[in-house]
Amino acid sequence: MKSNDSNQQAVSIRLAQCAKSFANGTRALQPLDLEIHPGETLVLLGPSGCGKTTTLRMIAGLEFPDQGGRVFFGDEDVTALPIEKRGVGMVFQNYALFPNMSVGENIAYGMKIRRIPAGERIERVERLLEMVHLQGLSQRRVDQLSGGQKQRVALARALAMEPRVLLLDEPLTALDAKLREAVRSDLNKLLRSLGITAIYVTHDQGEAMALGDRIVVMERGKISQIGTPQGIYYHPANDFVADFIGAMNRVEGIVAGHRLQLPTGSLPLADNGRDGAIVQGQPAWALFRPEDVQVIDITEADAHCVRGRLINTFFLGDRTRFEIEIGVERPIIAETSKRGWWEAGQQIAIRVLPEALVKMAPRADKEAA
Repeated sequence: MKSNDSNQQAVSIRLAQCAKSFANGTRALQPLDLEIHPGETLVLLGPSGCGKTTTLRMIAGLEFPDQGGRVFFGDEDVTALPIEKRGVGMVFQNYALFPNMSVGENIAYGMKIRRIPAGERIERVERLLEMVHLQGLSQRRVDQLSGGQKQRVALARALAMEPRVLLLDEPLTALDAKLREAVRSDLNKLLRSLGITAIYVTHDQGEAMALGDRIVVMERGKISQIGTPQGIYYHPANDFVADFIGAMNRVEGIVAGHRLQLPTGSLPLADNGRDGAIVQGQPAWALFRPEDVQVIDITEADAHCVRGRLINTFFLGDRTRFEIEIGVERPIIAETSKRGWWEAGQQIAIRVLPEALVKMAPRADKEAA
């Protein structure tokens, strides 16, 4: 979380019954209520078309909610205010920089329009360049910058006007994977040092987990779950969140004693059947993450293991991913950091501890979902 010192000046945001319909009849956003805490980074996460960008644009003042919806910055109702009167800074995926201007001129543009004195502009530009690790590049043309440098300039320009709220719309998507990770790390440190209220839109779960104090998972114009990265990852509220956030195994079997019986072994029953009672002799299903699957040599398998056949391996450098056939509908995905050599067709065993089960519930719950 960000420092409390900065939070004293940060603004809270509240959306009350905000829906959005377009002229062609498309309902982009169902009525939603959302509270964003002062100084937090809130990530709007979901697949394309889920309503996350529409929500961001509504906070910005680029879109207005349907009748009855309200947007508040602190105690101020800003529903009818356009973007230039809300005190927001925006960073886009495509940078939106002026190619005929230098780095410093791009950052200072908004300040110049608002007639901020030249001396103050220069001082603020230099401070921002240091903040985003671009010292000494004030005079360089933006067309001479790398993608990561351009994104840092865009961020500095958004911060130059000292906005109450910082809005970021998939700002790292155009960067290659290695550069995206580096810029993400810098952005994470910067947001926490500033303490500014920030809303970040992405479809990338890794970005959401790394940057968000809280994550709003959206589906079909509605909020599916709000929580901390850890809370959403380990305690998904429904099937959509469980499947969308990270990789997930789903197996179905028959409840027998304190175990879930599968065709080639059994899993322990967890004490988290919160979606309904687990009934002896009845079908049930369980969810668990690939990293929580213990891969065991078949010669060391015991009664608490599930036996299977290795059908695929993927060496990922720091870990190996397996696809294991255990006689259920879909192969089990497992990951291990153990060094070794495995081949397709090899007999293998797995074990999952009860505390690693993300969810266990009657199969009827899945069918009714």
